[in-house]
Amino acid sequence: MGQPHDPLVHFRYARPPISHWRKAPCKEVECDGYKYGWITAVPVGSDLEDLVRHHKTARFWKEERRDGGLVCFWFSPGQTCFNAHKSDHYVPNGAPPLYIRKTDGDSKVIEHERWEDELHHGLDRVEKIYQRGG
Repeated sequence: MGQPHDPLVHFRYARPPISHWRKAPCKEVECDGYKYGWITAVPVGSDLEDLVRHHKTARFWKEERRDGGLVCFWFSPGQTCFNAHKSDHYVPNGAPPLYIRKTDGDSKVIEHERWEDELHHGLDRVEKIYQRGG
């Protein structure tokens, strides 16, 4: 009968959005819309045109009608973009990552130093097995 094998161990670290990230303004995340400005093109007379034109924000724009029944709104740099509510407008809040060890379906958050020690110990064992050819 063969030798019993050690359970497979997974190591990972995580920064969950709810506890490790915070919403940030366009200026802080340096989004392209804030840095360079942007153009929003919508059909003339559409609900989208009304939404852009009458949205209660402090945005400023120039507009231009184009062929094909479009109106283009040109927003200059330095303004909050329309994507400010999306996930790319979040930054790490400074909380240290969670260091997780998972064995046989049991996940545990452990201290960083212990996580590193166990990870390196496991890698050393794998290297020794590899060197033995097994």
